[in-house]
Amino acid sequence: MWPSKWLRIESDSPQLLAQCHGLRGQAWAYSTSHSQMLVRFYRDGSLAGIYLYCKSCDSVQFQSSWWDANVRVHISQGQYGSVLTNTDGDRLRIVCGAAFLAESPVLISLQEIYDA
Repeated sequence: MWPSKWLRIESDSPQLLAQCHGLRGQAWAYSTSHSQMLVRFYRDGSLAGIYLYCKSCDSVQFQSSWWDANVRVHISQGQYGSVLTNTDGDRLRIVCGAAFLAESPVLISLQEIYDA
């Protein structure tokens, strides 16, 4: 079930993404046609996770999964508004127009948005 409460990332405060630190990161879903990406952070053996949902993606680079996540966000001003660059070393780089965080006790997918 798609989470009902998403926290919009509006600052590049390290505390925002601190809850993902040390977890396993996984490129969970990517839609080129909708320019959206979903990244899952979780503990091994758990269905629960923290999700980073990126919209209006201009550029994405990622490993399929990695240990010891340490994701960061940098916000700059682009021609059409804010540009968020989400990175985790050389394992993840997403440049997008909006990003959100949510926790979920179950697995979620981008398809749930399209079916709603």
